[in-house]
Amino acid sequence: MFSVDEMLAEASADTGLSDFGEPEFMDALTVLIDSVNTDAVLSDIGAAAVSDEVHRILINRLRFAEDLKKHPEILDQDVSDPIVILGMPRTGTTKLQQMMSADPQVQRLSCWRLLNPAPFPSATADQEDPRIEYARQSVAMANQMMPDWKSIHAVGAEDVDEEVYLMTFSGKAIVIGAGRDVPTYLDWLYEQSMDYAYSYTKRLLKYLQWQDGGKRNRPWVLKSPAQIGSTDLLRQHFPRATLVYTHREIHTAVASLGKLMATSWGLFYDPVDTRKVGQAIRRTFLAELRKHMQLRESMSEKLNILDILYEDIRADAIGVIERIYQHAGRELMPRRKQAMLEWEANHPQHASGKISYVLEDYGFTRADIDAECEAYLAKFGGQE
Repeated sequence: MFSVDEMLAEASADTGLSDFGEPEFMDALTVLIDSVNTDAVLSDIGAAAVSDEVHRILINRLRFAEDLKKHPEILDQDVSDPIVILGMPRTGTTKLQQMMSADPQVQRLSCWRLLNPAPFPSATADQEDPRIEYARQSVAMANQMMPDWKSIHAVGAEDVDEEVYLMTFSGKAIVIGAGRDVPTYLDWLYEQSMDYAYSYTKRLLKYLQWQDGGKRNRPWVLKSPAQIGSTDLLRQHFPRATLVYTHREIHTAVASLGKLMATSWGLFYDPVDTRKVGQAIRRTFLAELRKHMQLRESMSEKLNILDILYEDIRADAIGVIERIYQHAGRELMPRRKQAMLEWEANHPQHASGKISYVLEDYGFTRADIDAECEAYLAKFGGQE
């Protein structure tokens, strides 16, 4: 059993700091740990993984709070205009983000920065940032413990990934509930406002931008399928954002998502109950999709979303990116375009192996998905 008090005390002892920030985080952490303790039996490796993850979150919150006290100018950074790639998981969002992040005139949300937004005290200007090596070891461990992971979501220490991992530092993140069996936490989360999660994530982006020499006319390139149900908050906190939504045949996307989540759960549980994975998909991403469609109906003009097809990304990704840049009011200069094309040439699909997935393994039938996604299918149909 995990103890919140013991976790807090250990993080404080390791840093000599004690300011964990707002009470919203403490409330979320308490609910999460209670859910972890009661909802499902973790494997020994899973228990160690949870302990390490929470410790990392606490350490970073402490260091960030301390840096804000020393450098209040961090909050003056402008992060209002990111390019944000939305859409259900497994719909081409990763390729778009990674390919666009090859542009030298954007800000990259690299994995090593996501894991540890706060610099390590041991860092020196004349050596590689030690957070990079930490991320290398974390990625290597994940690939060792989850052999299929590299084939499903290949992300290295210096590759870009989802800003939703920054959101975990707020304690309020759908990815926390999707990444393990914590239905009690999810029930609580869906009764809460997510405003704090977005405001804290925005502050972390300012923190990372400040560390990297400021904006310098470089927008962030963000990507998170977990944000589709809170597109209104995304627009509120990032008012000049360019929102891009990717679409793929929904039954295929859900089956592929099931495989990804089941693989991720393998880090925490042995064996993995794939039917519970399906239940978690219903409670997270499918619920978020329904909320997104409601937002489309109520505030479509204010959202100003550019819709993109998965097959267009596969067939002509650079053409898709040209459309996104045009929508964002940016010019895709030849040097930027060449960098993206080189990334694509060096990262062919299925380079690490092709994974098979079956919808029924997660307790779904096609009719189930049709019912769950009725509003989406009515508007966008069965995108191929």
